[in-house]
Amino acid sequence: MSPLLPFSLRRWLAAGVTGLAMTLPASAEDLIINNFDTADEVPQWPNENFPSKPNNVWELWWGQAITDGVSLSFDASMDAAGSAASGSMKLVADFDRINGKGEYSVVRYLADTPLDGSQYLSLEMDVRFKPDAVTRPDGTFGTLEVGFATMTYGQIYTARVPIPVSAGSEWYHISTPISKVADQIDQLRGIHFKMWMGGETDPVGNSTMWVDNIRLIPPAVVEEPPVPEIRVEPAVPGLHLVSSAPGIYDRQTLRTVAPEYSWVGRNQPVTYSFTIKEFPSTPGYNAFLYLTPGSGFATGLNYVDYSAENCVVLFLTNNADGSGGMRLAFKDSAPNSNGQAGHDYWTTDDGTGKGGTLAYVNSSTITGTWSLTFESDTAATITSPDGQTATGSLLPETAAKYANPVYAYFGTMPGDAARQGRTAVYSRIKISGTANPIDENFSVMPFTELLEKSASDANGVQQVTPLDTPFWVKWSLPAVGYKLQQSLDLGATGWQEIPMTGALTVLSERWRLMNATELPDPTLKKGFFQLIKP
Repeated sequence: MSPLLPFSLRRWLAAGVTGLAMTLPASAEDLIINNFDTADEVPQWPNENFPSKPNNVWELWWGQAITDGVSLSFDASMDAAGSAASGSMKLVADFDRINGKGEYSVVRYLADTPLDGSQYLSLEMDVRFKPDAVTRPDGTFGTLEVGFATMTYGQIYTARVPIPVSAGSEWYHISTPISKVADQIDQLRGIHFKMWMGGETDPVGNSTMWVDNIRLIPPAVVEEPPVPEIRVEPAVPGLHLVSSAPGIYDRQTLRTVAPEYSWVGRNQPVTYSFTIKEFPSTPGYNAFLYLTPGSGFATGLNYVDYSAENCVVLFLTNNADGSGGMRLAFKDSAPNSNGQAGHDYWTTDDGTGKGGTLAYVNSSTITGTWSLTFESDTAATITSPDGQTATGSLLPETAAKYANPVYAYFGTMPGDAARQGRTAVYSRIKISGTANPIDENFSVMPFTELLEKSASDANGVQQVTPLDTPFWVKWSLPAVGYKLQQSLDLGATGWQEIPMTGALTVLSERWRLMNATELPDPTLKKGFFQLIKP
C-alpha cells in the first residue's frame, strides 16, 4: 500500500463487455468524402459565417486561407483518373511566411452528429501540383498536414506529408493511418487539411495544388476491440507536466501572467530557478526556461523560443544514467527561427551579440534545483543540483533588449516520438530579485495567481496535492462508448458517473486525476471505480 494515499483502496473493478475478441466479415465500404465529380462540391463560403456553415462542401477555414485570399475552386480539366466526367478541387495561394503567409487550412464538415473515425484504417487522397509551384529549401512543394476536425472545432492530424516534386508531373497518392486511440477520434465533425510552407528559410511565391479522391478506408475485417483495462495509481505531489499533446515539439508550460520579470535595471541579483522532483528516464527529454521580451502574448503561444525575435533560454536534457546538462543560450533579431544562421542556440556565442550558447553546466543528477542568476544586466551564472556552476555574459546592447516587459516560461518538451507521453514533476518554481517575486511549491491548490498555464494540452498540466488530488485513474484505449463510474459500495446498483472534464489522452491510455471532493464520500476517502459500456 503506497504511503502517498491517505485512504485505503480495497479493490478496483474493470467492467465492460465481456467475451472473446472475434473477427467478422466487413460490412463497411470505403466512405467517399469527395470524388469531385461536380462543381457543387466546392463552393466557397465567407468566413464571417463560421461556424454556422453548410455541411458537405469544402471551405476555407483558417490561417492564410481567410486573411490573404487563397483561392478554392472546382477544376473540371484535372482528374486523377483522367476522366472527362469528373474533376478535382483546385487551391491557389501566394506564400510569403515572413509577412504572415505561410500556411492555409481548408475543411469539409460532414454532419451535425459525430463520426467515429476509429472504425476506419486510413484517410486517403490524391494530390498534384503545378510544376512551377514554389518549393521549400528541402526541395518539396511543402508539407500537407491531413486529418480531421472535431465536434469542438479542434484538429486531429493523421500525418504530415512532405510533397515531392514528382507531384508536379503526376498524381501523388497519400494514405495516412488513423489512430484508434487519438483524443476525440470518435467525435469527428469533418475532414481537414493544412498546407504548410514555413521554416527558417521562408519560400516566397505562388503554389497551385489539386486534390482528388478523398476517402476513408475501413478494415478488411472488423475486430471486436478488447475490453479496456483500468487501474489506479498514487499521484506524486507537485506540478505534473505530461507530454500528452500530439506533436514532438509541443510544449507543456507555466508562464508568468504579467510580463514584468526582467533582470535588467535591478539593483540586486535576479534568480530564476525550478526544482525537479521526478523526470522521465528516457534520455534526451527536455525541460526549459524561456525569458522573452514582449507583452500581450496569447496564453497558447508557448513556443516563444522559436517565434519571438529575441529570447534567452535554459535548455535542460537528461542522460541515460540519470545525470543531466543545462545550456544557457540566446538568439537575437531572429523571429520564427532558432537563431541567426551560424548563431543558433547550440552554436557557441562568438561575442558579436548575434546569438549562441553562453554557458553549459553538468550535474550528476537530473533531479533537484537548476537556476540562472543575473548578477548584473550582462553577467549570468547557471547552477546545477550538485553545485556545479558556469558563467556567461551578454553585450550591454543585447541586455538592453530585455528590459520589461518580459515573460518567464517554465516547461517541458519531448523533442522525439520515443519521449512522448512522459511526465516531469516540478516541486518548485521561484523567481527572486524582481518587483513581484514568485515562490511556488505547489503544496496548496490552486497555485499562485502570478502563474498561468501556457500549454499545448492544458489538461496535461496538473497540480497534485496529497489531500486534494491523491491519485490517477488510468485506462487503456480504445474505449469508445465506455463511461467511468464510481461507487462507495461494490454491490450497489446505481453507480455515479464521473465527468471527463480534465481527462487527457496519453499515448494509448486515458488519464483522469481524481479530486477528493469527487469521491462518493470525501470523508471516508475510499471507493470503487469501473468502466462500463451501456
